[in-house]
Amino acid sequence: MLSACGAAQHTILVNGVHPAYYQRSLDNSYHSGSESTCPGTDRDEIRADYLATLLNSGHNQVPIPSQVTRSIIWTDSATYLSELSQFIADEQILFSEKGQRLVSAGLITEAEVSASRPTLELTVTNARQTKLPELPGLPGAIDGVILHK
Repeated sequence: MLSACGAAQHTILVNGVHPAYYQRSLDNSYHSGSESTCPGTDRDEIRADYLATLLNSGHNQVPIPSQVTRSIIWTDSATYLSELSQFIADEQILFSEKGQRLVSAGLITEAEVSASRPTLELTVTNARQTKLPELPGLPGAIDGVILHK
């Protein structure tokens, strides 16, 4: 069983900002245990810190933050869509650059970069006083992007 929580019977697997522990155990069907996390842990933050470790970045220089907030000031639909599209492009470039760094370091293959590309999930909060015109959606589907309005 993998765990982010240390206990007396656990063995440390990886030390660091978020240490990982393991405990070997088998049930009657010889099936290994499942992964567990401690209460209050943010799995996305743990993944970001692990990526920082792999890429030799400091804990304060997380290569891909687990959450990003971007404000777009409303002027019109075209500008809103342009800024939203640019934000998506910037995030996708960030994913690609970090993937290529992992490939260059010999940690993963090109095929693994493609297979493990994260989904960019955007939640748009309309904070305008007047909600009209309605915020436009993306003009078409973008692979790996989910937009919630």
